[in-house]
Amino acid sequence: MGQSQSSGAPPAPGGCGAPPAGASPLEQGLHTVVDAFYSYAAAPGPGQPPSLSPGAFQQLLRHELSRQLTDTGASEAVTALFALLDANGDRRISFDEYWQLVAWICQVIRHRRYGEAPAAPAAIATTAATAAAAIADAAATASTEMASAQPGDGE
Repeated sequence: MGQSQSSGAPPAPGGCGAPPAGASPLEQGLHTVVDAFYSYAAAPGPGQPPSLSPGAFQQLLRHELSRQLTDTGASEAVTALFALLDANGDRRISFDEYWQLVAWICQVIRHRRYGEAPAAPAAIATTAATAAAAIADAAATASTEMASAQPGDGE
């Protein structure tokens, strides 16, 4: 294992560049995950890295994850999920915080396809009890969905 292979060319503006020629489906998917974040992210100020505002986060959920997450149009559910992921409380979702969401969704897919129990994202362990209470409804929806899904149902 080593560093990521690159063609040496700088990435295209606003993106991480195309996957290398002959990239595997996994490599293509990783590029897609990264590019999705940067398609909605903007720098909040000079010299600051791009991140998602609450509005951009809701747009990303609606347009990119509406088949994986329920209630992406419900502002209460989006606000609760935003609070869960915003580990540093800056009212922005950084790439690292977004990655927690991606990891959680992968855990849910893993559960649905292979029947293994999904692990909670690291953000849940560090979030205050009040934030956990705020997401109880969203978690109940996800639990009901996971309980009704059958392993190996082709999803």
